[in-house]
Amino acid sequence: MPTASMKGIAVSSEFEADIVIDRPHDAVWDFLADHRHVPTWRDDVESVELVFGEPLSVGSRYQYAMRRRLRGLAGGSRFPLQLMQVSPRSCFTSQTLGGPADVEEETNLNHVSSGQTRVSIRTTVRLSGWRAVLAFLFPPLHSSRQRAIVRHLAALKRIVEASVPATTGSVPTRPATTRPQGA
Repeated sequence: MPTASMKGIAVSSEFEADIVIDRPHDAVWDFLADHRHVPTWRDDVESVELVFGEPLSVGSRYQYAMRRRLRGLAGGSRFPLQLMQVSPRSCFTSQTLGGPADVEEETNLNHVSSGQTRVSIRTTVRLSGWRAVLAFLFPPLHSSRQRAIVRHLAALKRIVEASVPATTGSVPTRPATTRPQGA
């Protein structure tokens, strides 16, 4: 019986979303620059640990522990993420170094008006082999990533606006908690 190799099969998808946060640009940047905050606004991330380099500098590596999302397909895993590009107070780009997909994410901040900041996230997901076939056969898996980005940005807005004073722009030293302890 002939067998087919899935080595040459690949698919790439790009997703982008943005949101305006009613807080000063520097305060939003300071919040995002502290990766300890990531689990507070991304419901798919259990924890983030800096394992190499200085926070928010090119080449820094973080260990992401993911929450289990879909039994048997993804989640509950750990993978490294590396910062590939940093433009201070403006943009940073990260890339996974393992995990179920090759993911590159670019986060941009733009000053909108006094006290408002636009945050946009562009994510490129590259799948190969059997994972590419699954993405092709099951479009809901594909569209769930776009919905996740929108959901994460809405949570980011809610948390930053609740935890960062509008007038001072200072960021709390400890991440805000959005889930009950032990959840």
